[in-house]
Amino acid sequence: MFSGLGRFVVRRPWWIILAWVVVAGAVISLAPKLTSSSDEASFLPDHYESIRAADVQEKEFPKQQNIGAIIVFERRPPTRH
Repeated sequence: MFSGLGRFVVRRPWWIILAWVVVAGAVISLAPKLTSSSDEASFLPDHYESIRAADVQEKEFPKQQNIGAIIVFERRPPTRH
C-alpha cells in the first residue's frame, strides 16, 4: 500500500501540490473566524478567585471604568501541629 502511494506521489508531484493547495483553501475558508477580546479573563472559569473578585468589584463599584490593579487576599485558618 505505501509503496503504491509513494510511486503515485513521485510520478505526479504537481497533483500532490495542487491537492495540498485545495485542502489548504478548504481549511481556510471553513475555519471559524477569530475574534479579539480585550477581556483577558473571559476564558477563565467562574470559580477562580480572581474572577469572583472582579465580579464583586464590578457589583460594588459599577461606574469605575479604569482599574489600576486588583489584589486578592485569602485568609486560611491556622494549622495545628
